Amino acid sequence: MARSAERVGPAELRARRVASAALGIALLVYTAADLVTIWGQPTNLSHWWWIVSLAGRLAFGVVLLTVPWFASAAVLRVLALSFVAFGVVTVSISLIAVNPELTWVLRAQSLYVWAAPLAMRPPEAWAWILVFESLAAAARAIRVSDPFQFLESTLVALTMTVLLVSVLMVFLRMTRARDLRERLALRAIREDAYQAARTAELRRIERIVHDEVLSTLRAASLGLVTARADPARLAGAALEHLAVLDQRPDEADAPVEVGALLNRLRSLVTTVAPETEVRVVQAGAPVIPAGVADAITEACGEALRNSVVHAPVDRGVSRVVRARIGPDAIEVTVEDDGDGFDVRHVPPHRLGIARSIVERMRALPGGDARVLSRARSGTSVTLSWRG
Repeated sequence: MARSAERVGPAELRARRVASAALGIALLVYTAADLVTIWGQPTNLSHWWWIVSLAGRLAFGVVLLTVPWFASAAVLRVLALSFVAFGVVTVSISLIAVNPELTWVLRAQSLYVWAAPLAMRPPEAWAWILVFESLAAAARAIRVSDPFQFLESTLVALTMTVLLVSVLMVFLRMTRARDLRERLALRAIREDAYQAARTAELRRIERIVHDEVLSTLRAASLGLVTARADPARLAGAALEHLAVLDQRPDEADAPVEVGALLNRLRSLVTTVAPETEVRVVQAGAPVIPAGVADAITEACGEALRNSVVHAPVDRGVSRVVRARIGPDAIEVTVEDDGDGFDVRHVPPHRLGIARSIVERMRALPGGDARVLSRARSGTSVTLSWRG
């Protein structure tokens, strides 16, 4: 029997439904032609097989026309196989009941073989068609005495059979190929989505470890302990940041209010560099997505930590965090008057600027980041977002 129903794709299922319904229509047309014959020669109903076969064809025609539109692939195969079996019985009885009046039985021969590809695999279908054509040829030989007429009718029937079956098989093969292409495309899309999600998660972990954990531990190891924190508090903060790795990012978080974002920035400044001045210019209250608020806060924290860690040891450094809030935009700038550095010569393995600041902000729709610095001229990091 044909492939399992689970492997039938949507395109092939539609094709099977259309072919089954077309088979039902053709069967009803043949039956209608026989009814016209009966109307002109009512004596044909004297043979019981007339009535049984006519009723069977009529029933199959109605079922094949109506049921396929909502049936599954498995039901369609069972229906087609039942019709194939009905065709075998019909031709076999015509051989047993040798009656010239039963020549009409072979009228629907092409329809019986048309159902074979809907019920079987192609090799099985062709094998069954060979057997069926042999039975039909035997039934035709009994009723046709002229050998040339027998040969002509057999060749015509065989040609029609091969043509119809070949067209249907090609049709089904094309739909299977289309389903295969769609499955491969969906698999590629899922693989791309998985890789993108995996990359994003790896970068999230990388940023957390670099921005929070390593920076905190490095500050403690370098003795950068001020009134804001002692070594125990720094170690505790590092453990808290590590716990974040067990959390799944929730993209459905509610938007963050401007006041809440400013509170985050002030708390961050108090924790990382409490001597930093915070200046706010607010001319609006945009709706800030949770991801944007997180990115701005984390990038700002990275800029502050870089400023603290790389500050000169022989003099103090002044720092300012400026926040400009517009109706639909936010700009946060972290400035210091430290030694500065050459942005063009930052080693690629240094992730603080490239990923934790620039890449993080530019990954946001409407987000951007700029880092301006020169040796002995201080550093300015600008984080911006426009909704």
